[in-house]
Amino acid sequence: MFSATFRYIIWLFAAMLQVMRGWLAALLIGCVAGCSAQAHSAGPALGTLGAGTARITVNGQELGQTDAVRCLVTPPLLTIVTGDANSGSTTVVSSAGPLAAESVQIRNLDGFTGSYNANLMGHAQVKITESTYSITGDADGFGTGNDSLPANRTFSIKVAC
Repeated sequence: MFSATFRYIIWLFAAMLQVMRGWLAALLIGCVAGCSAQAHSAGPALGTLGAGTARITVNGQELGQTDAVRCLVTPPLLTIVTGDANSGSTTVVSSAGPLAAESVQIRNLDGFTGSYNANLMGHAQVKITESTYSITGDADGFGTGNDSLPANRTFSIKVAC
């Protein structure tokens, strides 16, 4: 009698382990599927950049992505600095009404140093998608190889603070 009861307990225990193994497998598959779905949705949306990055184009020449980005908010102005004192850009965007580029300074990017200033020279516009600002326009300045000849270049600065 003891051995039949013992065998039944062993059989019951083994059956419970099989059920638990199935639940564990289902739970593991659910977690992996859920985690991978979250990993895909955690990246920046189409047309946006990850926080603290910028992409700059001068005269159609893509200059790559940089993470040397600093943003300073002094309402209603947002100052965005990319690069360093020798090479980069400084952009001031106003939110006192519709978004507007107040100024853009380009320092030695793709052989060009120049600027845009609202109501003075050139033109620029600002768009925002989620937290990514896109500032496009044209700037007047000089080629860094020939400072005596004035130059006008188009620019595109896409940045996420």
